[in-house]
Amino acid sequence: KYIANRRVDCGTDEFFVVAQIAPDSRSVVCELKTFGLRRSMLDDAFTSLNDARVELSAVQESKSFDETSVASIAAGMRKKAELLVAQNIAQKNPGVLIVLDGALESAGAEEKAMIKALSDAASRVNVLLIGLSKSSHLVTSSGCTIGAALQALVPTSLVHECWTYYPVVNCSPEILFEIGMVKLHSKSRHVFRVDVSLYGWQHKNRIFSLLAQNSTDSALLGYPYGLIEADRFARVSNEEANYLRVILYDLLAKGGSGSQKILESLSASDVHGILDSMR
Repeated sequence: KYIANRRVDCGTDEFFVVAQIAPDSRSVVCELKTFGLRRSMLDDAFTSLNDARVELSAVQESKSFDETSVASIAAGMRKKAELLVAQNIAQKNPGVLIVLDGALESAGAEEKAMIKALSDAASRVNVLLIGLSKSSHLVTSSGCTIGAALQALVPTSLVHECWTYYPVVNCSPEILFEIGMVKLHSKSRHVFRVDVSLYGWQHKNRIFSLLAQNSTDSALLGYPYGLIEADRFARVSNEEANYLRVILYDLLAKGGSGSQKILESLSASDVHGILDSMR
């Protein structure tokens, strides 16, 4: 939490997500189980996401799923947790600006419903909600990235100034946000995509001004310092990963038969780690 560009509060929520492929008679599903470590902002709503099942596809002969596809499903739990935390913050802090790391796009019906719930909760208490993306996959009809295209079209008088461009696309009524592109510091070479909730769009000029005020750190000019700190807090070093792995194994060892099966699977995959440590 920042007031006048100074951090006045900070919280961290930590949890494990274990994803397992579990084929049944008609489809292949990914079963998700969460193990909480430390919570400061996640409430009981997160418990409802536990023991979730995500269908991967209909069963087909010789069909396989690699670790990357399963890991992406597990990573989706973090996005859902972020949305729950943001809704919790909105309800307790009327009138603030909430900046999420990434777009407000949804990766499925459940996530879309959560984004709508967050957007509705924010608008009820006059909270401005946005998502800022470090990179954007939006391209022009000629195949050029939208950021590069806008940089090429910027008038000479604005090359060394902050600027905003909006709306980037004409969103349908089903979309819960508007999309803009922003350059937040005169000396920055970066242009970022910003998704703004429909309520927040009425106050877009104020939002862009607040973002620019928080984007003056020399570590990455033109990028909000709050997101720089959030990235630093969220990163896990190799040393921390080893420590967290020990904690996870301890939690699983104390669990039931289902946890024991997960533990056996993880132990079998640990051979790679053991060989790496011998190098």
